[in-house]
Amino acid sequence: MKTYIQNGDVITVPAPAGGIASGEGMIVGNIFGIAAYSAAVGDPLELATIGVYQLPKATAAVLTVGARVAWDNTAKNINVSGTGRFPVGIATEAGYKRHGTTTLFAALDVKSGQVIGECLPRHRVTEFLKFLRKIDKAVPPRRDVHLVLDNYATHKTPDVRA
Repeated sequence: MKTYIQNGDVITVPAPAGGIASGEGMIVGNIFGIAAYSAAVGDPLELATIGVYQLPKATAAVLTVGARVAWDNTAKNINVSGTGRFPVGIATEAGYKRHGTTTLFAALDVKSGQVIGECLPRHRVTEFLKFLRKIDKAVPPRRDVHLVLDNYATHKTPDVRA
């Protein structure tokens, strides 16, 4: 075809002033792309314009899966859509990556209504054993404790069964 230049999923442009590092976002006119490799000022640079990328997120931004996101060219990060930001697509994973989330372990004494609980940042055997020890200290020695657990591997280890 006479008019064909190149595929649209990758375009070649000159690298911007100051150069660019591999994986950084860049706006060229009305196109946003991700640098395929590092390039010095003016060198030919391939920008990927289609795909799923993990880009730096604005510190205060709270992104949810499916939220429209935009590139802040001044801060060089992803943020929620807003004035001065270039729309680039939608978030495919939550932007917090467990920041602000926790694992809640809770036990209920049905007779007294007392709740024994603990919020921990992870859900590993170590944290689960810590919680079981907390229950053991809080419950009188002669009282039976009945646990209802899911089949999560953390609950089945030899240390937990001991």
